[in-house]
Amino acid sequence: MDFEIDHAAPGAPLPDLEILELWNASFGPEFQLSEALWLQNTTLDPSFNPADIILARDETGKLAGFAQAKVFRDTASYSGDDLPKIVRRGHIAAIAVLPEYRRQGLGQTLLTETEAYLVENGANYFYAGENFRHYFPGVPKHSAEALAFFQANGYSLGVVEVDLDGPLDPEVYEPIIDSARQVTFRQGLPGDETALYEFLKRSFPGRWFYDTRLYLEQGGLLEDISLVFDHAGIVQGFLVSYRPGGKIIGPGRFWLTGNREWGGIGPLGLSPEMRGLGAGLGVVGAGMRHLHEHGLKFARIDWTTLVDFYGKAGFKPSLTYQRASKPALS
Repeated sequence: MDFEIDHAAPGAPLPDLEILELWNASFGPEFQLSEALWLQNTTLDPSFNPADIILARDETGKLAGFAQAKVFRDTASYSGDDLPKIVRRGHIAAIAVLPEYRRQGLGQTLLTETEAYLVENGANYFYAGENFRHYFPGVPKHSAEALAFFQANGYSLGVVEVDLDGPLDPEVYEPIIDSARQVTFRQGLPGDETALYEFLKRSFPGRWFYDTRLYLEQGGLLEDISLVFDHAGIVQGFLVSYRPGGKIIGPGRFWLTGNREWGGIGPLGLSPEMRGLGAGLGVVGAGMRHLHEHGLKFARIDWTTLVDFYGKAGFKPSLTYQRASKPALS
């Protein structure tokens, strides 16, 4: 069958509902896409260009497959010294083909078109997922078909990343909080922005500073950020948590949109001088307590390799992903 491949046109409305229907028919039940997450990762992403969306239609005009490319364009807002590398990364944020159109070469065609587009936009390396405003930190590992597809197209498989699930149990998180030394924890309050930004610029000036500032600018709440203070009252760490109904859908809640009992946790980071004091696990406990106090029973931590660390707070692996990448050919 012949397919018409085209990029979404600037100024024209995206076929959002068609893409949502295609996605949810193509991916398994664990990765059902909500309209809110789709909009967050397209029109609400400062780096988004409608041409990033590549559409494949069959002879009747039906949407048979699509891909979403991602490159980082919001350079004026990024303060990390890794910016020269960031802007050269091309990401295949998503690629999907309806089951009835598979094994006809359409996935290959979409990937080839996406890679060519990324090169045109300055990419010198390709990544499956991992992008700003991402869906996945890699290829879902339980999908042998997806892993084989990327391997067959020259992608090398790398680190395995996991999502972790756990109960919000006071008998677990209270001792963790109490065991931290020389630090205190509290949720963010109005006026804490400056201190938080100073900490992030000092310790995590790249992606975490960028993501956290965008989170707050687009309506995320300071009270959902757990802060770590040293004895002098200086912010030395943070953890972002997410609740149902928030303006920003946190990665831990990407695939739990309809579940009102689940929150999301992460990212978290500490300044180097705070490590070894129990502050890292302590701020996890603070985030757990915050979510539990708002009526939630469970939480998911996304995109990590720290299984043993988070296991101390009762979290266990749920979803797994394998990083996949390859250099762009000149």
